Amino acid sequence: MLLSTMVWSGGLDGNGTNYRDSANWAGNVLPGANDVASIGNTGNRPDIWISVSVDVMEIDTLRSLVINSGSIAHATILGSGGALLKVNSSGTFDGVTATSDLELLGSFLYVQNGLMLQGSNIWLGNGVGASSGGSIVRVGIRR
Repeated sequence: MLLSTMVWSGGLDGNGTNYRDSANWAGNVLPGANDVASIGNTGNRPDIWISVSVDVMEIDTLRSLVINSGSIAHATILGSGGALLKVNSSGTFDGVTATSDLELLGSFLYVQNGLMLQGSNIWLGNGVGASSGGSIVRVGIRR
């Protein structure tokens, strides 16, 4: 299997935030299941929002990813430079390994087929200890 690296451009000004908008990827091509998504420092480094299902081999990111009623499946997420994984609304991780800290912002996180955090922290609430309505992690089958 040949992996392709798809590079985030952030659109015309580098400040795009929608993961599923092809205009935010070099060549206007979205990453697929056998690809590596490479997200670097473009524009003013706004967070990248994921509101749909994302299935890639790997996401290498220098920018925070915000799951907002979306999901990430079968991926290794290599966050660096302070990049966080944030769950803003309900989200699903399905067989995910991550090196980024996980921040649950008063939301539901569904975990299927495992979530492995390597050298990472889990923050409940807003990341500074104050809860904003509580966070719930459910492991198993989503009902």
